Amino acid sequence: MFKQAKKVALVAAALGLMAAAAKAEDAKTVTLGYSGYIDSNYTEDLNARNGSFAINQFGIDINATDSAYGIKGGLSLVNDSTSNDIYTRIDQAFVDKSFFDGMLEAKLGRFYTPIGYEAVPAYKNANETSSLLFNIEPTTHDGLILTYNPTKSMSVSGFVANNEGYFELYSDNPYHNVYIDTNANYTKDYGAQATYALGSLNLALNYLYSDISAGGDLYDSSHGWMDHMYMDSHLINAVATYKLNDSLSFGAEYLYKTNLLSFDQTYNPGAKSMSFKTNGYSLYTSYTLGNLSINPRFTQMFDPDQVYLVDGNGYNFSSIKQEEQYTLTFKYPFGSLVPYLEGNVFQTDSHTAFSNGGNVQGPVGITSKVLAGASYQF
Repeated sequence: MFKQAKKVALVAAALGLMAAAAKAEDAKTVTLGYSGYIDSNYTEDLNARNGSFAINQFGIDINATDSAYGIKGGLSLVNDSTSNDIYTRIDQAFVDKSFFDGMLEAKLGRFYTPIGYEAVPAYKNANETSSLLFNIEPTTHDGLILTYNPTKSMSVSGFVANNEGYFELYSDNPYHNVYIDTNANYTKDYGAQATYALGSLNLALNYLYSDISAGGDLYDSSHGWMDHMYMDSHLINAVATYKLNDSLSFGAEYLYKTNLLSFDQTYNPGAKSMSFKTNGYSLYTSYTLGNLSINPRFTQMFDPDQVYLVDGNGYNFSSIKQEEQYTLTFKYPFGSLVPYLEGNVFQTDSHTAFSNGGNVQGPVGITSKVLAGASYQF
């Protein structure tokens, strides 16, 4: 019921924003604009030797600017392959107000996360698919973000937002499938960002704290549900971009995430807390030759010390997991139509050790996929 009420509130806020903009347009102080996109492709799984067509995303962005009061508003409606109805997902619905000649900016509502290198709408990225890093980062926030711009080259931001997410800890272990129930009670996210620009070099440092404070459930496929779990998560993210010239640019991203899980001793006597970390980085290059752009990407994720204590009797296992992703994307725009061809290769390696002294090497697998498709922007 809460989630449905929040959707209604977001729609109401968005409609109110558009109505206010339309009314103010009579005074010629407000400008309205919109843009949209559709992205579709054919994906061939070279391992399974089968393929499928899909409309990945279809979205529209509406924006309004009031020049008299320095207020901006935005609404983003998106339908993707996981949704059954058009516009079932509201990606953004916010108002943005600047103060002191743009030195301070406040954004309230639902907005895209400032964390990470890759943008949420896929068509804005050099690569069509998302990196492994992107898949464990937030995408949107419902809350308030304040940004202070002391100079044109520097900014500092802080935000507080509702935490509403899904944490899959270690799903491909050959013996255990561990995840947190989505019915857990989430509290608040607290985040901060600092950016600095020096010529063609742009740097960003991000921090995000998340907390699940009560009622969360931990499920282990070998031991069943363990109730009343508590979780603290800290995410540190650094992004750098550099444009060498009009044809060649580079990007890099680093992510470090640590999680601490603990249990209510009333429900799980003797259960111990467990912590695990995730490291990862991505390297990006974009080279243009006329209208053709060539965009290689490399990503590595590494879980160095995942240790799970799964019951009060002390049974535990530790897992080390490493994944690499190799991506090469070609794009050639014809006006608003951008055809692309992309190859994606994933390699996974994991090692598991048990408290009784036994150990097993997890599967070393390589998965290869080829995408051919196009995006159209209007």
